[in-house]
Amino acid sequence: MEAERLFKQALKAGDARYTQAHTHTRTHTHTVQRRHHRRDTNVLVYIKRRLAMCSRKLGRTREAAKMMRDLMKEFPLLSMFNIHENLLESLLELQNYADVQAVLAKFSPEAASRRGLSTAEMNAVEAIHRAVEFNPHVP
Repeated sequence: MEAERLFKQALKAGDARYTQAHTHTRTHTHTVQRRHHRRDTNVLVYIKRRLAMCSRKLGRTREAAKMMRDLMKEFPLLSMFNIHENLLESLLELQNYADVQAVLAKFSPEAASRRGLSTAEMNAVEAIHRAVEFNPHVP
């Protein structure tokens, strides 16, 4: 509960910083400002992901899954945080196998190659599929 409270506090600060940097980046294209915006984006995504994981740990799995889905919609290009893996774990915990398959289809190697993902991203997609294949929670 303490971690969740601290992450909510960090979210307020991170969101304000992200909004400020996002507004600034539009008006100025300076390299340093772009770097700061990218850093602020990464921090905001990290905080939101950790909040979702706190919700899951506290037994609010549906809320966690919704938070992760929203995060993936808001920042679709940030796959480095493995949000989709956390979402898959939550969906498996909820025994929502149809949604698990939908997420897997979205991140399948074929779909990923059509979208032009990098080699590292393709490796991550294949690792997810291997992990789900050997997951004892999947019927």
